[in-house]
Amino acid sequence: MQWVPGKGGQYLAPPKSEEGVRSIVLGQLGLDLLERYRDIMRDMLRREPDGWLLSYDAGVTPMRAKALGQAITDLGKGLGLQVTTHSFRRVSATQVVAAGVDVDTAARRLGHTKEVMLASYVLGTDDRSIAAAQTIEERLVEQGLPIDNILAIESQGSS
Repeated sequence: MQWVPGKGGQYLAPPKSEEGVRSIVLGQLGLDLLERYRDIMRDMLRREPDGWLLSYDAGVTPMRAKALGQAITDLGKGLGLQVTTHSFRRVSATQVVAAGVDVDTAARRLGHTKEVMLASYVLGTDDRSIAAAQTIEERLVEQGLPIDNILAIESQGSS
């Protein structure tokens, strides 16, 4: 569900995606963090938390996306960082592609097409460009490029 503007304020509506609800897959660290948060909420409420994970009133009313975004931005400022909820998506896409996850899987994770993901989310860096160049060179040598001979000819020409 998502909050959308309407007459008299906002209301909860189904997701805008044609695929419907978007699932978020977490690794063990993400699951551990959520469990820790749940433990903190259990201690604070003195009962098992229920309802919405992020809420204004112990699970009854969901936190609006705009308020969550502002809270994240404010926390980032306290750490000297410029952070938004969207920057989490950009970092996630960039990191999974840099780690070798195929573009299709990375795009599906974000709920986008490959084209949108590559155009909007994956950021290039100089170190990855250098690593890509080295990968190309290594593959060419593995496939028979006589780099040692080329380097020997080059060093003979400069002596």
